[in-house]
Amino acid sequence: MFASKAKLGYLSENTLRKGLHRLGYKATVHGFRSLVTDVLNENGFNSDAVERQLDHSDKNQTRRAYLRSQFWEERVRMMQWFADWCGGKDESVSNVVRFEAGVRR
Repeated sequence: MFASKAKLGYLSENTLRKGLHRLGYKATVHGFRSLVTDVLNENGFNSDAVERQLDHSDKNQTRRAYLRSQFWEERVRMMQWFADWCGGKDESVSNVVRFEAGVRR
């Protein structure tokens, strides 16, 4: 999701955390992943698609061997819904804080 020209081809695990801290947010990327899981599951999205989006593997070895679907179309719809939710397009949400460039919290 976050490609980079670094040797490994993606951002390090600390890049996003440091970016959030520089913006003045004392949050963790893991906290955002937890938020995404909660919000999507509470709004009726397929839990298998949510887990695939977060790149989690099923703990059940047999299920993991047989469930190979990427849930691509559902994940696209799900992430668009989440982007709309974050952008305040969902009228039922009133406590979303927007990240704005150059604004410190």
